[in-house]
Amino acid sequence: MRSEDLKYMLPDIPDEISDRMRSDIESCIENNAKISRERKNSSLVKAAACFAAILMVGTTAYAANYAIKMKSEKEGNYGVNIGIATEGTTESLTQDAVYHSFTWNYGAKPDGMDEYPNAEGKLNDKYKNDRYFTPEFINVDKSVDFAELHLGHVVSQGEVSVNGIPAQRIEFTDGRVWYYMLYEDKGAILVAMTGKDLSFEDFEYIMSGFEVNEAEEISSEEAFKWSDYVEQMDSYNIDYDYGSVDIASYSSEDLDNLFSIGDKYETTTFDGEMGDVGITVNVSDVEVYDNLSVLNKDVAMFECPEYYDAIDENGKLLPNTVYAYKAGDGVDKLDEIISQETLDERLVYATIEFTNTSDKTINDVWFFAEKSFIKEDTDNYYITNIYSDFRFQNLEDYAYAAHENIYDDYWEMAYYDVKDSIGKNYIPEIKPGETATVHVGFMVSADELPYLVMSVNNTFDSTRITDSDAWYDLRNITAE
Repeated sequence: MRSEDLKYMLPDIPDEISDRMRSDIESCIENNAKISRERKNSSLVKAAACFAAILMVGTTAYAANYAIKMKSEKEGNYGVNIGIATEGTTESLTQDAVYHSFTWNYGAKPDGMDEYPNAEGKLNDKYKNDRYFTPEFINVDKSVDFAELHLGHVVSQGEVSVNGIPAQRIEFTDGRVWYYMLYEDKGAILVAMTGKDLSFEDFEYIMSGFEVNEAEEISSEEAFKWSDYVEQMDSYNIDYDYGSVDIASYSSEDLDNLFSIGDKYETTTFDGEMGDVGITVNVSDVEVYDNLSVLNKDVAMFECPEYYDAIDENGKLLPNTVYAYKAGDGVDKLDEIISQETLDERLVYATIEFTNTSDKTINDVWFFAEKSFIKEDTDNYYITNIYSDFRFQNLEDYAYAAHENIYDDYWEMAYYDVKDSIGKNYIPEIKPGETATVHVGFMVSADELPYLVMSVNNTFDSTRITDSDAWYDLRNITAE
């Protein structure tokens, strides 16, 4: 067989593709695979037969693969640009736009992982918050003018292949890893977002049984396309504007609205059938611990398993370090630690009673509690959900804080021991005149206790302490 013969059969195909096909055809001829033997002495017939066979079995490999591919390119030290590149013909991309919605099934789940009850389609490990797999499918635009996504604070990027699917792997400074995987046969990109505790072996195992289906054909307007994704996510983690520390200030007269432990607050809750229904809130008890002994461990291991990563051999809470950061631009400079403090940790454990004051049974009673911190001067008080705002507010270039044990960053209750059927913070039922008791818990540092207040069912989602919600003064509680 002459090279002229192959050139005749591979016209106007990019060199890198034709070279691959030429190699496969030569191998096919050598092995006499699927070749008609009617004219054994014709190299051209053999080559043509191989060419036809390869086209039949390799349409995706040769006809689709060279049309588009995912690409990544570094920008500066820590920035990455993710995009779609075209190779060879782009005719298939400029035809009438056909888009699809997608569904997927898990045929393989690593030990300890299952579909998350409150987020359909996502896998997580209920005992490890940072071991998760969150997929999102994006249609490839029917255009050759592809937008480029800019990502920052990236410490590692490169191309990998998982079950034969090419992927761009992006690892961020906080340990999260995102994969951009091109499903050429479906004209879609899978963005697989994984937590820092999900290993690459876990990821490969999930993908080994991951089945994607085109659910229905949809219009361009209905489709979530690559251009839409880029518009939504562009410059992610790059030059984030943290702004200045702005701590809310209000008149000290507001503090007259603070309740003491044991005080009752008359309010309403919403029932889907009855509308607003009378209910009483009472924070009847608050205790402070330097250990986790008061918690129901089965409940805690579901809601806040990270607590048990921060205790010593005697069950005592380990010290926690809080870091103050100066913001980098995410491309040439990373965020920089400019101060830190090591703190003793405490568990705040509150008992909250919800009493149905109506004459009807109330179903699915939503509840929550949030911690805040206040400081006072002569005429005003200052309030924030994050005590680090007080701790570092006078530090030049301070942008944000992060704790070594991350649970101390959250102002919402991390622990609650009453749930509905799928594990959310709803009391399933309270009958007329009856009281449902809920225990909630959250972490604070010991030096923050003299400034601690808590709101319960803050329906206005306001930081101001008004008489419209139940605000409780916890500044006098002490550790056991």
